[in-house]
Amino acid sequence: MMRKAKSLYVTGNKIYGYDNHPVYGADRNSDGTLRRQHVVRKINPEQSRIVAQIFEQYAAGCGLAAIAKTLNQALVPPPMGGPLGWCPTAIREILRRDLYRGIVWWNRTQTIQRDGTKKQRKRPQSDWLRLEAPELRIVSDALWAQVEAL
Repeated sequence: MMRKAKSLYVTGNKIYGYDNHPVYGADRNSDGTLRRQHVVRKINPEQSRIVAQIFEQYAAGCGLAAIAKTLNQALVPPPMGGPLGWCPTAIREILRRDLYRGIVWWNRTQTIQRDGTKKQRKRPQSDWLRLEAPELRIVSDALWAQVEAL
């Protein structure tokens, strides 16, 4: 898994603003289909414009609820595609995600089985891996800093 993370392959779920693209090798599965080697993340042009808009509106002084309301009025599909539309917590999570400034974090949490359910546990900061991914940048350092200051 560490090799995949260092190669900037997708090791988690889909993230708003990006598309996950499988990469296939020459090997075939038992059913004859090509075997997937790994998955790479690429910027989704439409969603990345929405991400940039969210950062710009927040930097201009709009609150989380106001941004969500604006997106819902414009009928912008929400990240999870649900019928409820955008909510302030989704906006907050977007504003906090380092990937939008081209930084990938890996190994910050660990999934554990406890009492028949999966739980997330934080790992010590010394175990974290920080990787630069400028090709995945959606917002500039200046805009990121402006939002962080708020």
